[in-house]
Amino acid sequence: MSLFNRLNTIFRRLGRAKHRHPEEGASDPAARAGRRIDAEQLEDRVLFNAAPIDLAAVQDIDAFHTPDTMHDALEALAETAHAQYGFAHIPEAPGRDDLVTEDASQFDDVLALEPDAAASESSEIVFIDRSVEDYQTLVNDLQSSSKADRFDIVFIEQDADGIEQVTRALAERGNYDAIHIVSHGNDRGLRLGETWLSGATLEFFQEEIATWGESLSDSGDLLFYGCDLAESAEGRALLESVSELCDCDVAASTDDTGSAELGGDWELEFHTGSIEAQIAVSIDGQIAWNHILALPTYAGNSTLAAGTGAITPALPAGIQVDDVLLGFFETHQETVTIVNPNGGTWTQVSNSPQGSGIAGANSSSRLTVFWSVYNGTQGAPTTNDPGDHVSGFIAGFRGVDTSDPIDVTSGSAAVSISGATTTVNDSLVVIAATAEDDSDAFSNWVNASLANMTERFERVHAQGDQGLIGIATGELAVAGAYGASTTTLTPSGERWGGMTISLASAAVNTLDVDTISDAADGDTTSISALLADKGSDGFISLREAITATNNTANGATPDEIHFNIAGAGPHTIQHLAILHQTMVTMTRRRKRKKTTPIQSMKNRNRSTSLTTVARAVADRASHLTKHSRWRRLLAHRLRALSKKPIRSACKNWSNICVRAEQR
Repeated sequence: MSLFNRLNTIFRRLGRAKHRHPEEGASDPAARAGRRIDAEQLEDRVLFNAAPIDLAAVQDIDAFHTPDTMHDALEALAETAHAQYGFAHIPEAPGRDDLVTEDASQFDDVLALEPDAAASESSEIVFIDRSVEDYQTLVNDLQSSSKADRFDIVFIEQDADGIEQVTRALAERGNYDAIHIVSHGNDRGLRLGETWLSGATLEFFQEEIATWGESLSDSGDLLFYGCDLAESAEGRALLESVSELCDCDVAASTDDTGSAELGGDWELEFHTGSIEAQIAVSIDGQIAWNHILALPTYAGNSTLAAGTGAITPALPAGIQVDDVLLGFFETHQETVTIVNPNGGTWTQVSNSPQGSGIAGANSSSRLTVFWSVYNGTQGAPTTNDPGDHVSGFIAGFRGVDTSDPIDVTSGSAAVSISGATTTVNDSLVVIAATAEDDSDAFSNWVNASLANMTERFERVHAQGDQGLIGIATGELAVAGAYGASTTTLTPSGERWGGMTISLASAAVNTLDVDTISDAADGDTTSISALLADKGSDGFISLREAITATNNTANGATPDEIHFNIAGAGPHTIQHLAILHQTMVTMTRRRKRKKTTPIQSMKNRNRSTSLTTVARAVADRASHLTKHSRWRRLLAHRLRALSKKPIRSACKNWSNICVRAEQR
């Protein structure tokens, strides 16, 4: 008897046991053994008992890796059925030798065709930083995907230590096949809550990060989704160190992660070892989430231009359209202006200071900064002739709000520049300083509030009264005040000019209305604020969307309100009061026609995934059995069958399930 027929006989007799009179189950074994079971040839059918067989006696059969385990499992199933229902004859379980033939080879073919079959029982955890724009869209996608039961979702609060949060969450769980961390990043590090993980900070978190690997299975993977993390040698070194600490394979991106419309993708191009885990966000979720996981980043600088007359500093190499350019100029005391923008538009940054220096000294230094948004065609700008001398260079920054890039500034004529208060998360703060003397140097840049402090440029010149100019950058994860920036000059005693400039992240201009409610309990002061705080209901109403877009100044970039309300058919939004007037373009995302698993099975071609078909039948059976372990057992039985029987059997069995439900 074939493997399929043996199993079918067992299931058929299990089904017949359902119709026995209650007291028959209590009769003595001798009476049951003497009772003859009449059998006649009927169409294939299976009836499932709402009281499942005792599975305690059945071995763990999550996967049949060897003929021995499959034989033993089927034999245990047969013995359990005999003990519970008193069958006079139980079909013999297929022998070990029988399984090392056609049935086994066909089962191998099934697994080869469906690589996700073995992974269907795996578990993964997804950490999502709440600073990520519209993170609820990602959460909704994870919860609605076919793999939703595999994902644990944990939020990283943006005003707390993210590494500590991840460590604490993993300590309560374990044996994950993958850890996904969705947060902002750049080419040097990753933001986790209010903490930056980078090569410079890794030494402070080694013990905590090492414990992450203990929560992974032997083949588990760690996936970082932040933009550009693996783009630089520094970022790759960080990833390799984390891989070694956790003793696992690590993957990360070398470019922008996110919406293709914004130049991103969802491919993690860099990896250590072999990555088996798939991207957690589905294709539909990737399309729906119209953002990228990037931060404002330093894109490079030109060389120093210096002279006793007008200068024309070059634009940085490799800049892109919409990069924000900052031009830094140092003079003796004179005022510098841009007299020829060369196709661009340059605006002076406020708070450019003139150094007063130390009483009795004969020198002073003045710092002036201009900004521009690169339009793709503009050339190098030319300054006026300010007098004694002028030196300057241009630096480029990417991922900055092009409509209003300068959030706040602070100027000073001393070595310490007072801090400022920014209202934008994920700000890149640029610290600039000048001094008078070509023998001076900046030996240190300090700001206790900023992460990843890095000197970007430092040059001296001997033109006129000579001078020194330099900049450093640091990152502020959460909006608020950042303290004073201190620059150490060696030797000290010269007169200064200094500034801090906070660059705002690129503006968010899209909202998705996902409820018919007219509630307005979210933070509607801006689009970004509403995405970060949707209120107690966790949804965005049309009223909230309109108010937030009206309160958001995106310059020439239009605000967009999309509708993504769950459920098929028309939806009626009944407002409780007059909605604010606004100029919006309303679009509705196309809804997919919903089908049942069985309908999907019938609509697809012959290449239908065998595992999907098996799950469809198991889902139908679940309405009768109400027992998750029995459903898993049935699914395993179906997957173990050879290719031809599973297609014909599933069709018959699904029809039987439907008829049984109708009864």
